[in-house]
Amino acid sequence: MILEQNTLVSHGRIEMQKLLQSDSFDNAFSFVLGLGCMALLKPLCKGSECEIKKAPAFDEVSMSTYQVGSKCYKFKVEHKECPDTGAIEPFQRFIR
Repeated sequence: MILEQNTLVSHGRIEMQKLLQSDSFDNAFSFVLGLGCMALLKPLCKGSECEIKKAPAFDEVSMSTYQVGSKCYKFKVEHKECPDTGAIEPFQRFIR
C-alpha cells in the first residue's frame, strides 16, 4: 500500500515536471503574467479625470515672484466669495 502511494506521488511529480517544462505552459504562463502587468499599469482615469487641479498656498502666491516671458509679476492675495461653479478646490489628499 505504501509502495503504491509513493509510486503515485512520484508519477504525479514527473507529470508536473513535464507540464512545467512544456512550451504550452510557458505560453500560458507568459500570457497570464502579461495580463497581470497590463492590469497593474493601466491608468485608473481617462482624459481630464486624471488632472488634479489645486490652488497654491497663500504664502506661496504672496511671497513669490513669477516670470512670464520677459515680465515679472508679484500677486497680492485677496479673499473673495467662491462662485457656484468653476472654483479650484483647495488642496485635498488624492485618493482614488
